[in-house]
Amino acid sequence: MYYDRDDLLARTDLAALADDLLGWHAGNGRSARWPSPVPDHSQTGRTPPMSIFTDRRGVERWTCFATGTGGTAIDLVTVATGRRVAEAMAWLADRAHLQPETRDRVAPRPRPGPAPEPPVVLPSDALRTYVDSCARILWQPAGDRILRWLTDERLLDPDVLRLNRVGADPGPVKLPRAAGLPRQGPAAVFPALDAAAQPVYLQARYLHPPTGRGKYDNPTSAHGSNSRLAVIEPACPNDGPTIIAEGVPDALTAAGAGYRSIAVLGAALPDRRVAERIANREGLLVVAFDADQAGRTGSGRLRDLLAHAGRTDVLDIVPPVADINTWVIDQGDESFALQLRMTIGLAASGRGRGHGRSIA
Repeated sequence: MYYDRDDLLARTDLAALADDLLGWHAGNGRSARWPSPVPDHSQTGRTPPMSIFTDRRGVERWTCFATGTGGTAIDLVTVATGRRVAEAMAWLADRAHLQPETRDRVAPRPRPGPAPEPPVVLPSDALRTYVDSCARILWQPAGDRILRWLTDERLLDPDVLRLNRVGADPGPVKLPRAAGLPRQGPAAVFPALDAAAQPVYLQARYLHPPTGRGKYDNPTSAHGSNSRLAVIEPACPNDGPTIIAEGVPDALTAAGAGYRSIAVLGAALPDRRVAERIANREGLLVVAFDADQAGRTGSGRLRDLLAHAGRTDVLDIVPPVADINTWVIDQGDESFALQLRMTIGLAASGRGRGHGRSIA
């Protein structure tokens, strides 16, 4: 049986489908949120992590901020029910009372070419001013609450924070900022820096996310293009590999152990452009995404893309707990650094928990 994918998606109300598969949503309109569709994923925040939006082609899509998964209605069915793509399309077609087509009645469609690269928007002066202000505030009394969260609760190295210009946003009442920059309350500010240590992008991590919002917030596109990754430098570098982490806190944790690291921002499924930039790094690469299914999927995707870009010297390690930052919190600085070094060594020999060396 054959179903026209575009027709099938157009006939599917994604919000209603999510209600049927995941349970009734919280909030309304653009603020509506659903439980994660990933099986066995436990709800960790006060707000359900899945939201729905319409892309530039007018197709309804969903994204789960907790796991990094997302896609169309077809993907929602495959993730939530375990069906294969063909089975999911047949199930949706039956739900929409859509009859299958025969192959000989379907006119061949030209294969679309690659999507054009979006224009690059340079970082605004307002973004750079905001990052500069937050970097100063972190070491002032107004930033003490956020500094304690970073160093005492997340066990991040103060020297690494200072070197990578991590900042503290005390909130818009205490720190005015331009429209389009994060403004939902006190937050740790993680900038992405260029080779001259100038900010090109940022993520804000709210200490107490407001209702209906995720933990992370980004500037609007008017303030610059999403850099998709952030290079994190250690204060006391070792001669080890570069660690590719899922998010800035994990990359900062690795840098605290002396490793040069790269944070992939929104690491659900890294794309070709991200992989090509990472592939330009010298030396061994170690992918250390989260230990959940979304992290494993993203890690496998990145390793495939790196192999396609010509990098065969890639290791994949799996944290023994949820992620790298949880690892250091669980074990402490010294034990974590020793375990991380041993895990990388075992993966390089093909005897560790992970996938060893990636060979194209």
